[in-house]
Amino acid sequence: MTRNAVQGITGYLYFDSDAFIQEIEGIQQDVEALYASIRRDTRHSSVRTVLVQETDTRAFGNWTMAFHNGNQDGGLLKQEFGDDACATLTEDDGERLLRFLRELSIGHRDVSPVAQTDRMEEA
Repeated sequence: MTRNAVQGITGYLYFDSDAFIQEIEGIQQDVEALYASIRRDTRHSSVRTVLVQETDTRAFGNWTMAFHNGNQDGGLLKQEFGDDACATLTEDDGERLLRFLRELSIGHRDVSPVAQTDRMEEA
C-alpha cells in the first residue's frame, strides 16, 4: 500500500473467497502502471477490466485502499451478480458493479462497516 500512497493511488478492494475486485483511482498514467503491474503479477489470473471512467472527484481520496472482506457479508456479490459473478462480470456490468462497491463502502448495504486502512495524509 505504501507504493499506492507514493503514486497518489486511492481506491477500494473487495475480497471474496476466490476473487478480488478493485476500484483504482488516480492520475491515468499511474493507474495504468499499477494495472499493468497487477496483470504481470503471477499471483493473479483472469484479470479483466469491466469499467474505465474519468472523473474529477475521487470516491476514496482519503484512503490508499479501502478494503471489504466479502467472506463476512453473507455473499452479497453473489446475491447481486450470481454465483459465478467473478468469472462472468463484463463491461456491461461495470456501472452496476461500481454502484455496488460504492454502496458497500458507505454502508448502504446490510454489512459490517468497511475496514479502511492506510489513511492518506491530509494535504
